[in-house]
Amino acid sequence: MAGRRADLTSTLPKRFQLWLALNRDVFHLPKLMAWISGFVLILVGAIWLMLPHGSRSHTTGTLVGLGFLETEQGSVSMASVVTDRGMRRITLPMRYDCRIGDVIRLRRTPTRFGEMVSVERVPEPCTRGKAPLTSPR
Repeated sequence: MAGRRADLTSTLPKRFQLWLALNRDVFHLPKLMAWISGFVLILVGAIWLMLPHGSRSHTTGTLVGLGFLETEQGSVSMASVVTDRGMRRITLPMRYDCRIGDVIRLRRTPTRFGEMVSVERVPEPCTRGKAPLTSPR
């Protein structure tokens, strides 16, 4: 009896391979594996493209406009900022109480296809008055 049981366990992988070969068209395994592999490849590529490419730098800009962007989820407060590299549009939470003409501290994050500019994460990024467009950092 023990010899027969050992013989059955050794043929189980062969039986599974035979069953898989016979039912391959039913499950569309080659197409399914190709779709899964393609999806994973696209996902990894998108993540790689969106990751920062270099170290962050800090700069300042001058607020020249405030407004809202309407989305399906609601309104998002936006600001137009002039920096040493031109005008940028950034998301600016209302809690900072910034006004047109304020100098705002910004953070630049280089990406693979340019750079992303956002508000520096400090309690009060906006200061009243004029200042140079770039910080000494």
